[in-house]
Amino acid sequence: MAVQVSRPISCLSVSFSRSMQKNKINIFDFFSGMDARWRVLFVAACLTVVAMAGGALLFVRAQTWVTGNNTATVVFTVAPGENVFTIAYGLSARGVIASPVSFIIYAYAEGLAHHFQAGTYRIDPGLSIQSLARLLTKGPPEISVLIPPGATLKEIDALLARDGILPAGALLKVSPDQLRDAFPFLASAKTLEGFLMPDTYTFYLNEDPLLVARAMVQNFADQTKNLFAASPPNTIVRWVIIASLLEKEVITDRDKAMVAGVINNRLADGMPLQIDAAVLYGACDGVFVGCHAISAADIGHDTPYNTYRLRGLPPTPISNPTLSSLQAAVHPIANQYLYYLSDPKTGATVFSTTLAQHARNQKMYLGGY
Repeated sequence: MAVQVSRPISCLSVSFSRSMQKNKINIFDFFSGMDARWRVLFVAACLTVVAMAGGALLFVRAQTWVTGNNTATVVFTVAPGENVFTIAYGLSARGVIASPVSFIIYAYAEGLAHHFQAGTYRIDPGLSIQSLARLLTKGPPEISVLIPPGATLKEIDALLARDGILPAGALLKVSPDQLRDAFPFLASAKTLEGFLMPDTYTFYLNEDPLLVARAMVQNFADQTKNLFAASPPNTIVRWVIIASLLEKEVITDRDKAMVAGVINNRLADGMPLQIDAAVLYGACDGVFVGCHAISAADIGHDTPYNTYRLRGLPPTPISNPTLSSLQAAVHPIANQYLYYLSDPKTGATVFSTTLAQHARNQKMYLGGY
């Protein structure tokens, strides 16, 4: 059966081949048979097409090195699923590129048109189409930001705004209510102050403020998981407030634990805490960077954080403490001291049990107060 099927196909194939050979047109015979004038026109037309194609290619290639007219850094966002056409014309509208058509042609010619990564980019002046297209295929750059120990909520907000991670003020608008379901220890928190764990974080330009806050609070939760394992969620805020005071007042881990004991002693005796850092937090509106040294006017100023005039703990944390400060707050060193000060020369903490002793220490270490 295979032989019977193959024979007609073979005959048909041979017949078709012979027919093609009989009727095929030889281009050289066709060209030589043309009138001389038509031959000249035909050659001229071919050369024109080749020249135009080559010229167009050279033009597009040249345009890929032409930069836009932006004189300052442009922040540009590629939306998820956005195509090369809207990207190109968006870049042109912002002055980043001079020719959107050249950008589109280059992107397709290089196989990049479907590989641009969504995200927000910081585009410097003078970038060519070639460099820009390569940048958009790599994806938005990561930004590392260091949140220093003891930084306040407003100071962290300023750091994030400086690096383009969030608009200024965006972090301040995130409420603990938005995160309480995930983090029960925020149940009685009035603010995120104190719960943004100091560390180095990696973000992108124009992040979601809630995502940024969640990352920092998650870090806090991870680092304090064992420390607060036995503490009811609604009691953790108290430890964080004390830790935030320790972070701004003393340096060494042992001194932190000692001062935590002093704070507990003064609270137990109903004494005002008289902690300068808390007073300055209120006087300088939650910002220590650039804040002045404490003055008599600050001590006389009536704010919720004036621990000279008010008894008890401040209403909220005054900084975002490190794990060592949190550990000191939870595990203070019991002692009989009621007063302390820091030696400005060494940073060491000097303790005393009576006001008279404290006055002598002030004169000795601070030259009076």
